Amino acid sequence: MLERDNGGHHGLKENLSRLPCDIVFPPSMANYFGEEERLTLDGRRKMARLVFHEPGGLEYPENSMYNRSPGWQRIYMKDVSLCGVAFIHSEQLFPKENLRLIIPSPKSIRFGKIRQLVHIEVVRCNRLDQKCYDIGAKLVRGTEHDVNQEESSYSLVFSGSD
Repeated sequence: MLERDNGGHHGLKENLSRLPCDIVFPPSMANYFGEEERLTLDGRRKMARLVFHEPGGLEYPENSMYNRSPGWQRIYMKDVSLCGVAFIHSEQLFPKENLRLIIPSPKSIRFGKIRQLVHIEVVRCNRLDQKCYDIGAKLVRGTEHDVNQEESSYSLVFSGSD
């Protein structure tokens, strides 16, 4: 479940860090969190991408044909553009799979309007190591909540005991 969070970026980040996560980064990704946030544009892509490595959230739906338990999992963002996202996850996802994703606000607001809760369709999934997959997805549709202000954010509401 999602609700407004008056704690801003820090409240969302704290809640995302409490989500279950089984990612095991390979040694080749030892500096993954040391990279600076940056805007990139290369000849292969139509849109600029904002590269930032922050925790995000991925929701498995109730009626998954892939026999997964419904609920939220922590993922790690790689980058985001106007049309798609890339992230690291502990499980293999399959092309055409539709899921919901929470994208944390990047530190750099100059990238413009970024939706925090989005619906995605998986386009690719590359295994980097056991329990470490590089996933690319296109944005299918957003929610009615466009995020353009720092104080307007969402957090997860956890049920049960902590």
